[in-house]
Amino acid sequence: MWEEPEIVYTPIQYYLLYHNGNLILNSTRQSMTLTGLQPFSPQTFYVVACSEFGCSQGNSSTGLTLEDAPVGLAAPVLSVLARREINVVWTAPTQLNGVILEYIVQRRLLNQGAAAAITDVARVAFPTSHYTDTGLAAVTMYEYRVQALNSVGGVNSSWTAIQTGEDAPEGVKAPEQRFIASTYTEVFLPAPHHSNGVITSYSLLVNGSVQGGSSISQHFNATGLLPFTVYSLTSSVCTRAGCSVSADSLIVKTMEDQPLFISPPALSDANETSLTAQWAEPSEPNGIVTRYQLISQQICPQPGDLSGRICQEGIEVVHFTGPALSYFVTGLRPFTNYRFRVEAANTVGTAVSDWSVRVTTLQGAPSVLAVPNVTLHKHSEGSVAVEINWFYSFSYNSEQFDGYTVYQNSLLIGEVIRQKKNTSVTILDPQPGRNHSFVVTLTTAFGSATTPSGYLLASVIPTIPSQTVLVQESKTATHEQPVFIIGMVILALVILLVLFFYLSRPKSNKRNGPWHTGRSYSPAATTSPPSTPPPVVGIGHGPGNRRKRNKTDGANNMFWVQNPTVTPSGPGNNPHQSTTAGRQVKPTLADTQLTYLADQEWDPSTDPLSIANVCYSAHANGDANGYDSLFVQANTLDGFEGPPLEDTRL
Repeated sequence: MWEEPEIVYTPIQYYLLYHNGNLILNSTRQSMTLTGLQPFSPQTFYVVACSEFGCSQGNSSTGLTLEDAPVGLAAPVLSVLARREINVVWTAPTQLNGVILEYIVQRRLLNQGAAAAITDVARVAFPTSHYTDTGLAAVTMYEYRVQALNSVGGVNSSWTAIQTGEDAPEGVKAPEQRFIASTYTEVFLPAPHHSNGVITSYSLLVNGSVQGGSSISQHFNATGLLPFTVYSLTSSVCTRAGCSVSADSLIVKTMEDQPLFISPPALSDANETSLTAQWAEPSEPNGIVTRYQLISQQICPQPGDLSGRICQEGIEVVHFTGPALSYFVTGLRPFTNYRFRVEAANTVGTAVSDWSVRVTTLQGAPSVLAVPNVTLHKHSEGSVAVEINWFYSFSYNSEQFDGYTVYQNSLLIGEVIRQKKNTSVTILDPQPGRNHSFVVTLTTAFGSATTPSGYLLASVIPTIPSQTVLVQESKTATHEQPVFIIGMVILALVILLVLFFYLSRPKSNKRNGPWHTGRSYSPAATTSPPSTPPPVVGIGHGPGNRRKRNKTDGANNMFWVQNPTVTPSGPGNNPHQSTTAGRQVKPTLADTQLTYLADQEWDPSTDPLSIANVCYSAHANGDANGYDSLFVQANTLDGFEGPPLEDTRL
């Protein structure tokens, strides 16, 4: 559309319209509509006005057509850069029809038909014409297209298909436990969630290391495991493109098994009857050790034993059962060889250590093993002999030996035997018609021990009168009867002198002076009696040997406490305490304990004391000096009357 010229001298006859240099109109009209122009393209126009005198050209005018949707976008070119990467390349539309603002890269899965979801993968600004799509699934067919957009609209390319490559499996699962023992476990490896190709092998990893190699099978046995141990099991699955390990693990703990390898206990601080034992846990406990046992055994040879005595290893003794790793062992025998071992146990079994090195307890007081053996021998000529043998009666418990003393019917017979190997005496023609009892006392540098009584019953002794003869050595050697008679006469004279000495001492109504119990008292202690006098034990140097109890002559002055305690039943009866002075020896069947308190009214002659099958009669006497004396006589129920025991002055 155009206007007339501003200055016209003659009428305009026609107009000429030129478009991009081409005459497109010759008319008197002053407008024209053009079609078929290219979108978003420049258009140049000018008009020539003609009259009868000629033509005049106006100025040209240029305009731009509007944008339209682009046209002619070709399909993209695809290529696999990696197992899960696709590179997309495209060209611009053949007709832009405007300014291309951006490209949209779109993707969909192949073979899902029209219902397949289209995903806008990326928006790429013009003029970039390529894009790399990552994070794709392996071994999967995809289709891609590109869309070009301007301000008016867009144009889509056609679809192009491509398949991604194989990759390592995805979603590998942890093993599943089927069975477990102390040294192996059975598991199953599940298939991965995404194989991402053809699976070539499965593997089981135990604590990060492959166990048992690789296999196409999914069943595995993990062997060679340690008992009672925690393991982490993982799965590994491989394709031709690679392997993947399960993110999660199966945690297993093998079962318990028998403990192994425990060392012998270490022994220390040994004395006469005790020592300390310590031990360590087994090197392979294979579980929870619930208890330890400490066991000892006496072993041969034993120090201090008699030569010729048969030595047998002792029974095994359990000293301790519990969870501790040490124990203070008591109750051992002095001067004895021991060995120890320890056992460790759990719920499955027990580990036993080797025996420890030999340990010897320190020397100590002797102890009694058995009653002496009393044997009656009948000879062809009619005489009889009694052999008392204590070869197996004592445990010596030291190397220091002082001697044996033998008592018949509470009387010391013969001399002290100084030879350790001489362990028997023989009595010729024992007195018939009565029972005979025999005890033996062993004395060492560490103490003494007295056997229980061995008996010879009257019923087995022939009624042949004879004198008692002693054999002290292993070889028979007897004392002649005249020598024995002379000895008895001398003994009677000594007894008479002792009685005379006691009767001639001045009398005192009060019992002054120390209470003698075998201990030494200071002068200050003898000036006044204790407020509560200690009890008196009325026994002296062996049963029946009347030695004054207020004498203390070292090794020969032996006191002992006799069992059980007997309480008088007369008026003024009080409970009493036993007192031991000097050395103690083991009580015998015919012994009892007699204790009483001073200043109490009691007539012992009317209150006999009795225990077991022995009845003790107590006799109290007074003399001109006001002293009281007490002696006790033992009587058995079968009529045997023993000699009086030592009298005790009060």
